[in-house]
Amino acid sequence: MRCPDCNKFVSQEPGDLSVENEDCDDEGNISVECRITQCCAECGTDLKDATITMEFSTTDEGHEDFEYGHENESVDDDMEDALAATYLLFLLLTEKSEEEIVEALTELRDGFKQEHTYEVETNLDNADYSKGKGRGLQTFRGVEGDITVKCSCGWEHTIEVKVEDNGVAASSMDECC
Repeated sequence: MRCPDCNKFVSQEPGDLSVENEDCDDEGNISVECRITQCCAECGTDLKDATITMEFSTTDEGHEDFEYGHENESVDDDMEDALAATYLLFLLLTEKSEEEIVEALTELRDGFKQEHTYEVETNLDNADYSKGKGRGLQTFRGVEGDITVKCSCGWEHTIEVKVEDNGVAASSMDECC
């Protein structure tokens, strides 16, 4: 490919990786959008680029169940013991029915549940791999690394990203100039 700045036919090398968007919704659906570039080996001018969108769900097979894990973690074992002791005290000291006591304790427990806010952190690098041999060799460009979802309650989940799962054929990348 001819570089518009050097005005020569030049080889290409991987350019900068920029993470355009990283998001996680309340159901555990993760969306990460990256822009990869191929640059002129002589002057560093962007020659080609591609946008890679990766979507994951922490509830997919092989990942911990997102919502179930959070419901159990938001009310810890000490609180469960305290609620059980409070239940027994209510039974002994009040004239309320068992249903009224259970309802009051359920409301109390729900009041202790945390609002969860999620944060996505990415640790991604440019990567490439080749498929085939000889004249049929194809080169794919993409990203690899880790995507970590963190919750305000301390829960954390890491997903490993491999270039084989998100690679774009180098020949099909869009020209920048």
